[in-house]
Amino acid sequence: MALRIYFDGSGKEEHPVLTVGGYMASDKKCEAIEDAWDEIVGDGLFHLADFGTKSCTLGSGEWDVSQRVAFLKRLSGIVNQSLSPPLSISVETEQYRKFVAGSGNPHVYGPAYSGCAQLCFALAEYVLDINGWQNEEVAYTFELGDRQHEISKSFYEYVRPKPIVNKRSIHFLPKETVLLQPSDLIAGKIQEVLMRAYSDLGTVEIMDGHICIDEFKKYYSYDGTSLAVLDRPNGKRPLCFVVSKSKWEESEPAVTKIFELHPNLLAKRLKHVKNQGKRRRKPSV
Repeated sequence: MALRIYFDGSGKEEHPVLTVGGYMASDKKCEAIEDAWDEIVGDGLFHLADFGTKSCTLGSGEWDVSQRVAFLKRLSGIVNQSLSPPLSISVETEQYRKFVAGSGNPHVYGPAYSGCAQLCFALAEYVLDINGWQNEEVAYTFELGDRQHEISKSFYEYVRPKPIVNKRSIHFLPKETVLLQPSDLIAGKIQEVLMRAYSDLGTVEIMDGHICIDEFKKYYSYDGTSLAVLDRPNGKRPLCFVVSKSKWEESEPAVTKIFELHPNLLAKRLKHVKNQGKRRRKPSV
């Protein structure tokens, strides 16, 4: 059984919270998801940030509230066809930056999006493991241009030492890719919940460690669209977590140990950081 995992981001580094989220499905399930999505969305592009505005190619800016809610719930029903509950990692960006600033390995973590993406790999691999799918071929997909080089390096560093290395691949596809759009919905609805919580509480780090999104149920939308995305028909909890600063700090000894055992990885990382952003000179003519 070949599997695909799609992730997308919501929020920006300057926002109080940032989320990377998505889902996992078999090739067969992906075909069904794509067909069902196309049937509802048609030739338009679903992007939650544009939904209900004049920028939405679906025309949702002209719809009333009940039409928008019904539409999102139909799309959420498609999301629930995936093999996994929604998968996501979110961080409070200021706390994440404080952690990186005090880390002995800042070159490992990168900005908040990259840090979340790295933990999404680990979360997805955990799901594969508990379901007995570790030896299946798995293709990860992110949106084209989203910290692509950093995420690729993190991905290969994660899988290269493992027996699964030849069974994993990573891809970057444009926003218009149909199977990325459910990830946009998942990440976007989680981001909305956490932004409401942050606005009310002044933080989303309500406890140490990792906090499941259902701890924020009071901030789910009144219209039922948050619940439609995050609740599974079988009642399983979403695998969607806010990772606190203390949890990141717990990872430090293990990361340090890896670079002590594999100094070549550290050299590669530092070279990447040194060269990042440099432009290649054009050859003289």
